[in-house]
Amino acid sequence: MKNKKLTASRIWKHFEDFLIPRLRLSITDRAVYSHLLRHSRLEGKARLRFSIAWLARGARLSTNPARWAVRRLIAHGALRLLERSKAGHLVDVRLPDEIRATRHKMIRRRDARPLPRCLDFEQDFLKTRALRHAIERRRDKGDAIGDAFYETKVGPQIRGSDIDKWFEALDIGSNEDMTTNLETHKRVMDLFTKISGLEKRSLASKYLHFHFPSRFYIYDSRACTVISKLTKPIGKRLPLLREHDGEYARFSLRCLDLNQQIDLLAGRHLSPREFDKVLLAFSRP
Repeated sequence: MKNKKLTASRIWKHFEDFLIPRLRLSITDRAVYSHLLRHSRLEGKARLRFSIAWLARGARLSTNPARWAVRRLIAHGALRLLERSKAGHLVDVRLPDEIRATRHKMIRRRDARPLPRCLDFEQDFLKTRALRHAIERRRDKGDAIGDAFYETKVGPQIRGSDIDKWFEALDIGSNEDMTTNLETHKRVMDLFTKISGLEKRSLASKYLHFHFPSRFYIYDSRACTVISKLTKPIGKRLPLLREHDGEYARFSLRCLDLNQQIDLLAGRHLSPREFDKVLLAFSRP
């Protein structure tokens, strides 16, 4: 009994000290995770089958907040979805120290990505013609053209931003940390918008995918059209849609949902690049 209490105490310390601050869990997420953890790992079971109605009653929530909390916890890696049916959800409930985002000290050195200090554009992805043209398309051409545009506008704006800090948060976090992904996308999109005077949602997603190919789905009109046909709409009241770029948040959550369905059916989780190829195949006549 004493050992069990000590184990439970250790779990809760990890939950409070590491999981909550690193994943930035909301009050709803904490209540849902705590309830699922209580009825699974603290009972000696790794897997748990439950219905949203049961979860909502136990966590004292309405069904929609409970459902979205489950989806966010799956995206964070705190839950692993094994099955979803009329009988309910079957998930693996991970302990706080089993979630990758709380184990950044265990990441091998060769897996770490060097930070793009001041972003050398000669080595950056902007040397790619199509993507370079994307940042060059702007509302006010002004006097800066060609290399002068990068020297007087792009370079100084990038260097004056906190992009190194944004990327550092991505380096130590989990690939499935949707909150950090969307927060970074919004910041990069706003930065490119400030440079060009035009909305750069697609460019921001491609830029981030170039640096973090396992984290960001590529947004463009083709992919957006296909994903809207293959998945159900995302609720407009979801906090992620209000706090970040709603259009890219809806697109990313739909991609994540479809990817999870593919994982359940085929037993394989696609990388964002592989997923983009699937969407491209569906877009062809």
